Amino acid sequence: MSQGRTLQPTVILVLTVLLSLATAGWLFAQGPQRIARVFVTNLASPQPVQGEVEVQGTIRHARLVSLDEAVVSPAQRFETTQLTDAGVLKTDGYTHLVLSVQGQIKGRPARDGEIGAILIPEEEPILRAFVEEGQIQLPLEVAAGIAANQEAYFSASQADLPIAFPSYRLLLYNSTDKTASVNVFAYLTY
Repeated sequence: MSQGRTLQPTVILVLTVLLSLATAGWLFAQGPQRIARVFVTNLASPQPVQGEVEVQGTIRHARLVSLDEAVVSPAQRFETTQLTDAGVLKTDGYTHLVLSVQGQIKGRPARDGEIGAILIPEEEPILRAFVEEGQIQLPLEVAAGIAANQEAYFSASQADLPIAFPSYRLLLYNSTDKTASVNVFAYLTY
């Protein structure tokens, strides 16, 4: 009788282990095919969700904006009336920016200088200070150092910058004595 009592817990233990292994194997085999539960919070504003929600493929989290070959005449950074206005960069909805400048100098410069891009917020009081007083307020910037007699091509280290406004005015400067063809790349992310 005592042998039967000892055997019964052993059989139960073996059956439990086998059942656990079978369940674990089934779950492992399911892997990525398993259906995951997803909850969607419906915000009435600004993006209401109606009906079925389906996501296919990669969701893009970035956008590249390029300004190609802007001709930038010699002008010091502080000569605000001589800066090259390259338009407006729309940044609304993005929180981060990697700003790069690259290009070609038209001839060998006789002196050291730099070629750069300045972004100033497209906000009325900031633009007024720029136009009326030549003040560059709250700028985002990147610049490439240029050496006298440098070869034609240049580039700057990328500037990793936070975005604080929905749009920026893009201004370019060139403190060398030669005209330059400048490319600006703005990589916007969330």
